[in-house]
Amino acid sequence: PECEVERHFVLKELMPGALKGGKLTVRTLYPRTLTSFRRHDAFAVINDTETPNVVVFHGMIEDMQKCDSAIPEKAQYYKPAFTFLLSDEQGASWCGNQRLADMAPMTLRQYAPPQHPMGVRHSMLTLPLGYNGPDGFIPRANQTVASKRSLTWAWAGAVRNDRTEMLTVLEKAFPTNDVARNKNLPRAKMIPMYLKSKFVPNARGQVSHDCFRLYEASKSGAIPVVTGPKGRVFDTFGHFVGWEGQLPPWLYVERWSDAPAAMKPLLRSPAQLDAKQQDVLDWWDRTVAATKATIRRALEVDVLYRRSVKAAVEAWRGKGGDVAEAVANALEYAPRPTMGTRDEEFAAAPPKPPATVRRPPIGPMRMTRPPS
Repeated sequence: PECEVERHFVLKELMPGALKGGKLTVRTLYPRTLTSFRRHDAFAVINDTETPNVVVFHGMIEDMQKCDSAIPEKAQYYKPAFTFLLSDEQGASWCGNQRLADMAPMTLRQYAPPQHPMGVRHSMLTLPLGYNGPDGFIPRANQTVASKRSLTWAWAGAVRNDRTEMLTVLEKAFPTNDVARNKNLPRAKMIPMYLKSKFVPNARGQVSHDCFRLYEASKSGAIPVVTGPKGRVFDTFGHFVGWEGQLPPWLYVERWSDAPAAMKPLLRSPAQLDAKQQDVLDWWDRTVAATKATIRRALEVDVLYRRSVKAAVEAWRGKGGDVAEAVANALEYAPRPTMGTRDEEFAAAPPKPPATVRRPPIGPMRMTRPPS
């Protein structure tokens, strides 16, 4: 992943948690590598055919946004147990994503599939956006209960779309707040704001209502306040791994003018406020646990598949003969079926460099045209 947000959540929490102490090796594959490698290149990258491969795609790279991109077909060489699709808020890579979803047994993607032209696919699951690095977070056991937090709400970010209305309404209703307008605060300063706050409002971002702020607040024990039409809210937040068909236990309103009326009953009842906070914290813990368990199952299935293939290869080789050897080679090395003329390039040997032909320099006599 190009973004440190995704790198940390995916590679520092989800994958190690799913592996339960197993080894995780991270290799960077640049778009140029994916669109041009041949078999001899792949062997240099994959040196353990018994280990599951997980391919992480950044949806906003240019080659992912082309329907005729070679990336999905090239990636089949890795035979991934599953794939991650990250950072495609606008759905610009939907065509490539659809082919990747068909290629891998399971795909975990950010941003809910109903928002994209490809729609819902049974093999594609929605992943929470996560959080931006570990800075500022403290263990749940050390967090202050919501009723004893000093701030009613806190917010930091760029002011755009309906965020002006959000700030106007909430600042008037609840003056005990901490607001950083148009400031790109480091998480080391932003997370402590959330840890002191009862609520964290969240307005629509560039395209989606989904935002890292929601998960950073949830992990910090601050109750997110979300606005938007009910249908759009459900499409955005009702499909997380392990919670399909259920919304997170946040506070939802259709317009910002309704937010104070939804927040005040909780503020008047410390017990209800603390219970709501616990629901949010429990939801975050269970969502992360469900995602790790889903990843773990996919890896275990892939390991069983690879062991079965290895056993079949050894059995065929034990039979002896050209036919048995051909079957064993096909099982061991053949990539999954692909389509198109790119297959020939995919399996071809590395091309030989062109021979250098030395030519004499062009002199005046050679440049003179013969008489007609």
